[in-house]
Amino acid sequence: MYSLCKNSTYKLCAFFRYIYCDEIDLAADTVLATLYAAKKYIVPHLARACVNFLETSLSAKNACVLLSQSCLFEEPDLTQRCWEVIDAQAELALKSEGFCDIDFQTLESILRRETLNAKEIVVFEAALNWAEVECQRQDLALSIENKRKVLGKALYLIRIPTMALDDFANGAAQSGVLTLNETNDIFLWYTAAKKPELQFVSKARKGLVPQRCHRFQSCAYRSNQWRYRGRCDSIQFAVDKRVFIAGFGLYGSSCGSAEYSAKIELKRQGVVLGQNLSKYFSDGSSNTFP
Repeated sequence: MYSLCKNSTYKLCAFFRYIYCDEIDLAADTVLATLYAAKKYIVPHLARACVNFLETSLSAKNACVLLSQSCLFEEPDLTQRCWEVIDAQAELALKSEGFCDIDFQTLESILRRETLNAKEIVVFEAALNWAEVECQRQDLALSIENKRKVLGKALYLIRIPTMALDDFANGAAQSGVLTLNETNDIFLWYTAAKKPELQFVSKARKGLVPQRCHRFQSCAYRSNQWRYRGRCDSIQFAVDKRVFIAGFGLYGSSCGSAEYSAKIELKRQGVVLGQNLSKYFSDGSSNTFP
């Protein structure tokens, strides 16, 4: 949103190339300006190509910025994709540099998000980082008072009472952003039987509930089972909608306790999307170990 006016002639080369040559040549640093021009001058095919490019390049690092832009350009499908990424990878999205570039309305919508899958202390720290950059945009001195001023009522959308007590005591309580009365009331909220009324939302976010799919019902012999014989094993699967792989579960020993070292890779068409190397202890039960 803030960069559409910089080097506009250069950034609109892709738009003019399409108009005069019927060629679509998009790049990450020019696609938003191209989309802006395509929307303004009603070139729907180019606009669709821009949106497809943005959806393909969507990640936790740019999801918040693209959420802001998708609302500006009235692209509901892109908006939904952005929310999916932000919900599932909230902490990465909130810690990204792009989060500080969003407008106030987008900040409020993220802070209100019920399905945000992040610790509340991370939400609090991200809001302070945004406030610091917003002070610079408004040419305000970098002071605690001004940070609170630019946050305004959005501060109360942060669910501070739902933080772990250690996070509150060592983080939010010592940030200086809260008033003395707010700090005292929140401490009483944690400890007192009769809790004070707070302006902050005191109900924890629901986050995302993972859906568990059981490929094998047990590790039992001669059943729908999974058995490890010292070789690399794999499961191939397909989905009919966009999903985020949150984790895997493995069976342990079926004949007594044992310790395992497991290297897990998630691949798509041979390309490694993610991997993890971990150890876990099996107690010999039929339980799975995440």
